[in-house]
Amino acid sequence: MSVSVIIVMDKDADKEMIKNFWTPVKLKYNGRPEVEFIITGDMYDGINRAKYNAVFITPWNVVPTYKALLAIESLNANQCLLPRIHGDEDKLAGAFSINKNLYRRESLKEWSSRKDIKVVENITMYKV
Repeated sequence: MSVSVIIVMDKDADKEMIKNFWTPVKLKYNGRPEVEFIITGDMYDGINRAKYNAVFITPWNVVPTYKALLAIESLNANQCLLPRIHGDEDKLAGAFSINKNLYRRESLKEWSSRKDIKVVENITMYKV
């Protein structure tokens, strides 16, 4: 499955940390054009720029565990990945996935409760 990964920076984004933590993730997919990475300060801009229908959106300071990487690379456009923080599984990571063609800026609660969307919650991400 082809997927666009959108890394959203906020006003406190640390570009050096982004480089240190996201470069290894990008290198895992080096030479695989079916996975693209977009670093942006605006989530909706990232969604508009995404070339694939399956889109995974994450804050800049939350990076995937190995299990999350596998889930992202096999992401189905009609899944909603809702990862939790590794080591604190009661807390959502703030990352999620959407189907670019179906998403209409609904709230995460509205999006994940749609009948045509399958929610996947059994993955975690590292908070850095």
